[in-house]
Amino acid sequence: MDVAHTRPSYQDKQGRLVPARFDTVLISIVDESDCESVGVSRYRVAQVRAVFSIASRHQQLLSDIVIPQHLAYVEWFTTFPALPHPHHGMYKVSRAFKNGIRHATIIPVDKIFRSIMHFPRFGPIAPRRA
Repeated sequence: MDVAHTRPSYQDKQGRLVPARFDTVLISIVDESDCESVGVSRYRVAQVRAVFSIASRHQQLLSDIVIPQHLAYVEWFTTFPALPHPHHGMYKVSRAFKNGIRHATIIPVDKIFRSIMHFPRFGPIAPRRA
């Protein structure tokens, strides 16, 4: 089973702060009928910040629009470069910004292909704190 978590920070019953968790996912950005798009070019990385649905009483106000049952608020990362890094074979992405603000969108949950892991780029020294 593939799972992507989205949870704000909270205090447990002992009053300890449990850190937030917002997983990253691959999102399908092309129509399934597009046979020319292959490999990572079919996808884009995003961080899931919330999963929600629109209450049926509010959907009635938007009767002309078909609203999926489950939606996700995601913050995008940059598109994949044309080629992976020659030394380790991985693709480098970073947060995408629009006008200095994280680029975010609401998407249907069924566009999420799978969860993924990121490896941070620390620089010469990795921080000791998690």
